[in-house]
Amino acid sequence: MLSTRFNQTCFALVDCNNFFVSCERIFNPRLINKPTIVLSSNDGCVVARSNEAKLLGIKMGQPYFQIEKLCRQNHVHIFSSNFELYGDISKRVMTTLFDFCLDSEIYSIDEAFLRLDKMSINVVEYAKKIKETIWKNIGIPVSIGIAPTKTLAKMASHLAKQNLTSGIYDLRSENAREIILQTFPVEEIWGIGKQTATQLHYSKIHMTSQLCATPSTYLKKRFGVMMMRIINELNGISCLSLEEVHSVKNIMCSRSFGKPVTTLSDLLEAVSTYCANACKKARLQKIKAQGICVYLRTSLFNKTKPFYSASDQKILLLPSNDTVLITTIAHDLLKKLFKSNYDYQKVGVILLNLIDENIKQNDLFENKNNDDNKILMNLLDVMNEQWGKKSLFLAAEGTQKLWSVKSARRSPRYTTQWNELLLVL
Repeated sequence: MLSTRFNQTCFALVDCNNFFVSCERIFNPRLINKPTIVLSSNDGCVVARSNEAKLLGIKMGQPYFQIEKLCRQNHVHIFSSNFELYGDISKRVMTTLFDFCLDSEIYSIDEAFLRLDKMSINVVEYAKKIKETIWKNIGIPVSIGIAPTKTLAKMASHLAKQNLTSGIYDLRSENAREIILQTFPVEEIWGIGKQTATQLHYSKIHMTSQLCATPSTYLKKRFGVMMMRIINELNGISCLSLEEVHSVKNIMCSRSFGKPVTTLSDLLEAVSTYCANACKKARLQKIKAQGICVYLRTSLFNKTKPFYSASDQKILLLPSNDTVLITTIAHDLLKKLFKSNYDYQKVGVILLNLIDENIKQNDLFENKNNDDNKILMNLLDVMNEQWGKKSLFLAAEGTQKLWSVKSARRSPRYTTQWNELLLVL
């Protein structure tokens, strides 16, 4: 059956199953069918779980110390986050999806929307081919939800994960939607947050079918125009188009420390590293910051130590993505914020009010070294691309990085580091 027969828009949401765990399993097949979890930065909490780990009652976001005994008792395999590996596998998945459909939107590291109604294809068979190709070429299992709107495609993807036979769920039929909406909780709807869901429950609205049956005048008055857009989407009326490029307003780089940091010198190293990472992201996206914010804080949970949190920001005379300039400003801000005799747990940098780098803003006191700095930043990026990450870096970033995050359980970066390639004996 061709998509054109439905005479409606058709979106497919391709979602990688338990993505971080699936990436680990590509290079370590012994993990298949074994309970496996991936921990966040500093091995703090759970950010990915295999289905076997979910059956043990391990929750997303749960602190590791709460489940450490459970993991030992059930021989759970535990990994620190390996974002370099996950990012590279994600690029391979997204490149494969673009080969199937150019009309696409990358929604997250493990999800992408495809617009399929403009193609003369059997949509379900095409989805099967996408799923099989990603599994064969990359080794990542995916679920695919098909529907006339993005909101319904997100719902269909959720249902596809429960469809163990094919991993594909089609919600283009009105009859299929009517059945599903009767049992689909409102808190699971894409675009409805926890607070809105609580208000809906208070109004005796628990299932999606009840939401769709509620008078629009009441919903618009109580929840605004965004709720009406969600209702239209749930009724099969497409209101959300694909976004080719997300407009990025800010770039934030921060991590919790592997152990408490007490010295200004260590904090300056960390801020320098985060400035370098943020500026690199900005240059890759061809954008510049009009301001910078630096923040730091002690632990939120250590009740035996005094708490301190502070932040400050500065507006730039000229937009910039120059690592040297941004780092210099960040150092000045941090020195103002720093107080001795505190155990700091986290520091971060935010590039504010980002704009296209081609937008020129002339200034009477513009530094004539700007072109030289641009050449230097370009050289920095080229060298690190050619010789490996952090082959060339500012001395302010330090070399030992005693403050850096814990990642004792990180697997090798199989696809991006020559010295960590998988050995086949």
